[in-house]
Amino acid sequence: MPATMTESLQISPLVAEEVRAWLGRRRITQTALARALGLSQPAVSNRLKGTTPFDVNELATTAQLLDIPLERLLGPLMKMTPEELRIASEVRLPHLDSNQKPAG
Repeated sequence: MPATMTESLQISPLVAEEVRAWLGRRRITQTALARALGLSQPAVSNRLKGTTPFDVNELATTAQLLDIPLERLLGPLMKMTPEELRIASEVRLPHLDSNQKPAG
């Protein structure tokens, strides 16, 4: 069954975290990624925060820029069981605007 937009938005932070980690390992900037993807830097920032999901073509281009197999960017998802994926897709992460701070 294909993932819904809601499911992809809940899983996208996991993918974004992996992309951020690989960018750091390769010392590639958001600006360089934006240039490779043909996107604005704010659009890439939203993808790296997990608020906008990467599409498959963007992930393929990102993997090529990083010189890694696409599967590496999906690493956390590839290791999850179907039940874990279902739970991850149902988790609702708190949304904070720029004037809010996390509780605690």
